Amino acid sequence: ILTGCFLGISNGILSRIFKLPAVVTTLATMTIMRGLFLTWTGGDWLALPEIATALARQGPMGLPWTVWMSLVAIVFLSIYFHGTVSGRTLVAVGDSPSAARQYNLPIGISRLTGFALLGACTGLASVLHTCFPWCSTSNMCTRVLHLN
Repeated sequence: ILTGCFLGISNGILSRIFKLPAVVTTLATMTIMRGLFLTWTGGDWLALPEIATALARQGPMGLPWTVWMSLVAIVFLSIYFHGTVSGRTLVAVGDSPSAARQYNLPIGISRLTGFALLGACTGLASVLHTCFPWCSTSNMCTRVLHLN
């Protein structure tokens, strides 16, 4: 999750310095990290510890622990976005820096916070996705269908 947060901040810095669209820096970072991961694992299946796959099994009230972890993240983000000044500022800035400038909102730090939160959420989603044993191959979705 911290790696995702760091990569999100890196994307925010790259977007700001080089004036690149966020989608470009995000896709570039994803491609680089995927390449590094495939090089590291050689495309082999990952041997996950029992605790990781246990998160995908049944937890309280018949729901897997991954669902509960997702709900905690949703509640945390809802409180942040609706109950804090920085969260409300981030919502206000959104993807319209020109509108935020009219209200003298701190655009730079708000966008960087948004990238950090998005990176952390992506890291959490990666952890939760990896918990499912049928989803833990490092070369998922690398096969391309070739039509003759």
